[in-house]
Amino acid sequence: MSNLDQEVLLEVKEVEKRFRIRKRGLRVETLAANKVSFAVQRGENYGLVGESGSGKSTLANLIMGLESLDGGEIRYANQTIANSQGQSSFPYGEIQIVFQDPRSSLNPRMRVRDIVTEPLQRLSPAARQRLGSDEALRKLFHNVGLRPEQFARYPHEFSGGQRQRIAIARALVTQPRLVVLDEPTSALDVSVQAQVINLLKALQAELGLTYIFISHNLGVVRYFCHRVGVLYQGQLVEEGQTADVFSSPKMAYTQQLLAALPSVYGTTDKFREAKRTVDERGI
Repeated sequence: MSNLDQEVLLEVKEVEKRFRIRKRGLRVETLAANKVSFAVQRGENYGLVGESGSGKSTLANLIMGLESLDGGEIRYANQTIANSQGQSSFPYGEIQIVFQDPRSSLNPRMRVRDIVTEPLQRLSPAARQRLGSDEALRKLFHNVGLRPEQFARYPHEFSGGQRQRIAIARALVTQPRLVVLDEPTSALDVSVQAQVINLLKALQAELGLTYIFISHNLGVVRYFCHRVGVLYQGQLVEEGQTADVFSSPKMAYTQQLLAALPSVYGTTDKFREAKRTVDERGI
């Protein structure tokens, strides 16, 4: 990680989240996040992997302030933004999210311009005017590979990859420093995944972004992320440089996770092949 700034941008400290669920007619408590701790450095791509139900999306919601904490705290830029005492000072505009499936995350009755500029409604009038101007939006659309003449269209008029570009534009309209990517490529075929990953890397280089990349696609994680944390039943059971975790997993669960997905290296190779094709065609 020598190419990264060592400044810690986001710190998750001993975070807990409990949910009450009904099981066999009884209400039981489950820990979706069990004393989870990790730190994300500025300019880093930090991956979170694990099976369905391991707590990945719960952590995304906690970081975004969409769920309250039952324990621990979350710090951003050396400031507490959430804790179990109910303190919340979420830096809206500084942290944004791209959800898994743009078919469900984009309002089908809204035009693209309105979708992209919707996050600006929570900013100051001056910021709304500056970031929502025609000039700013034209530049933003260009950056994500869309055209200004598409402002007035609806989501159904776009392909899946284009819809995810719209979702990325919506996340970037407030000029955030940190973007949470919650399964951003899982609804896309492998060639479109490569296009989106290319786009994310280009945007990171241009805008100085930091990513938290949540995914079950280990091939993409292996390619994209500098470091990775492995979640199991709400606990972070292993963390380290991505290459080290994939080549020499230390924890039994991580070994089982990789062993249960023998195609992970094939998936990585397939993704790399698709990415080479995308790069050669300039898509």
